[in-house]
Amino acid sequence: MARLRAEFLYEVGHLWLCADALGASATFARDGLDIEIAMPKDRNQFADRVKNDDWFWVALTGSSVGPLEGPEEFFEVRLLGVVVRGDSTISAADFLPEGPLGDAALRAFEFLARAQAAADSALAGFVDWARVWGEPWLGLHRQVPPQIGRQLLLDDERGVALPVGWPPLVKPPSGTVALTREDFAHVAKHLGQGDEPPLAEILLADAVYLAAEQHSDPGRAVLTAAIALEVRVKEVLREGASPEARRLVDLMLDNHRD
Repeated sequence: MARLRAEFLYEVGHLWLCADALGASATFARDGLDIEIAMPKDRNQFADRVKNDDWFWVALTGSSVGPLEGPEEFFEVRLLGVVVRGDSTISAADFLPEGPLGDAALRAFEFLARAQAAADSALAGFVDWARVWGEPWLGLHRQVPPQIGRQLLLDDERGVALPVGWPPLVKPPSGTVALTREDFAHVAKHLGQGDEPPLAEILLADAVYLAAEQHSDPGRAVLTAAIALEVRVKEVLREGASPEARRLVDLMLDNHRD
């Protein structure tokens, strides 16, 4: 049984650390995987993962003086890493010229997808704890910071990178409708007129977003979908009302307690 290591990089922004927390990590086991959430130790950590031509993201911004308990240096974290380790039936040998490729790539992608889901969930939980401990600006409940840079999948025992990762193998989510050239003409017209999408459709899209696996928040998704339904029902009633009944319908919908 081989041991694989998946590495992910996330853009957080506005996560403040005391100087003694630089390079710290939170390590734990969950669902058969070992997970490590690692803070950067200096501003250039992860640079090789996000470098692009002549620029790269820095992991830390400049320090400032903390006002809470005397003069204390603290830093704003922009990037942090998540490492996920787990057992696998594949290793670097499956990808070497003398080794059989077979379905090794597929199993590698399956491990990478499982590791990413674990990393996303773990980081969302970490951010939630940071929020309730005094940094509520980091995002909404269970919101996962965006990934940035290259994903890596390695044979942990040999330290050899497997030829999977960035760019990832992407499968469109179920129900995805890709934009067509004609859609761009329509959206240009709406934007030129300053039109907003219908409110009910905006709310429904929010609900679908909140229900998606990578942003899973079932409670808010159901509540948002219910609000979308209420808004759409009111729209349908108004659209279907005759001119004579429209005033009464408006009165009922706008003054539902009367």
